[in-house]
Amino acid sequence: MKNYFRVPNEIFNKPLTTTEKMVLIYIYRCTNNKVFSPSYTTIADKCSITRRSAIRIINSLIEKGEIIKDKKHREFNTYMVSSCHHPSDK
Repeated sequence: MKNYFRVPNEIFNKPLTTTEKMVLIYIYRCTNNKVFSPSYTTIADKCSITRRSAIRIINSLIEKGEIIKDKKHREFNTYMVSSCHHPSDK
C-alpha cells in the first residue's frame, strides 16, 4: 500500500491562493487521472476548511480553468483536473 501520491511541481508556480492549491492537490490525490465525485463536505473536511469555502474554491478553480466540472451528472458533482498533466500520465 502506497502512503504517498504525486503532484506536478507546476502547481506551486500557479497564481492560486494557498487554499486553492490545497483543494487542487486534494483533487489530484483523488482523481488518479479519472473523474472525482466528492461532496463539498468531504472536500471541506479533508482540506480543513468550511463547506462554504469548499464551494467558493471549487467555483474559483473552475473559473480559472484548473478543473472541469462534468455537467452530465445532476445528482452529484463530478470533477477532472484540466490544466496540468496528471503525474500518472507518464
